[in-house]
Amino acid sequence: MYNSRVRSMMKFFKRNNNETVRLCTDEDGNIYIDGINKETRFVDISESGIVNIDLSSLRICAQLEKINLQGNRLTAIDLSPLESLKMLDVIDLSHNILEYVNIGRVKC
Repeated sequence: MYNSRVRSMMKFFKRNNNETVRLCTDEDGNIYIDGINKETRFVDISESGIVNIDLSSLRICAQLEKINLQGNRLTAIDLSPLESLKMLDVIDLSHNILEYVNIGRVKC
């Protein structure tokens, strides 16, 4: 599925519950996740070299249990889009260079 906000599609794909998850960039150069659905339980975007990411597309993933973002170059991240995800148990942000984390009301 092509999103009109997409400026360029990154040449990186991860397997997630037998589906392809795409990392895309919008016109401002922000990275977001495409290709997920409400049944997604695990998202692994580790060791991808990303510097920033928009997690708002994960709001629809009511069954999401774990997000692995470890080993990237994240300096700041906004976790508040994940506030409604009741099943979320783990957000792995280890091995990044984080200076700012907005956790909002995320409980995991």
